[in-house]
Amino acid sequence: MWLALGAVTMPVWGAILWVVWNGVVRPFLIPRHEIERLADELIERYGNRAEEIAHGEEHGAWRNSDGFGQGKWRRVRRWIETILRKNRGPYSLRSKQRDSR
Repeated sequence: MWLALGAVTMPVWGAILWVVWNGVVRPFLIPRHEIERLADELIERYGNRAEEIAHGEEHGAWRNSDGFGQGKWRRVRRWIETILRKNRGPYSLRSKQRDSR
């Protein structure tokens, strides 16, 4: 009985494991310096809108059923969020950009 139940549900468990591997585990195997590089490029190009752009990339990956891409852009977005949160206050990213012009 249990063997038959296991055999019948094997495709379901395989699909669940595949989704977890592609959407959760595999994105964490991307080196941190790669995530930081992508985040820095977005901040340099888009400034305070970088988080919004990364969210758009994450949403685009979701729309295309790309679990790995979604996880990668989620990590980039969270890193950008961390950087921008640190920079808020009297010395925000926006004031730094104004000073550099």
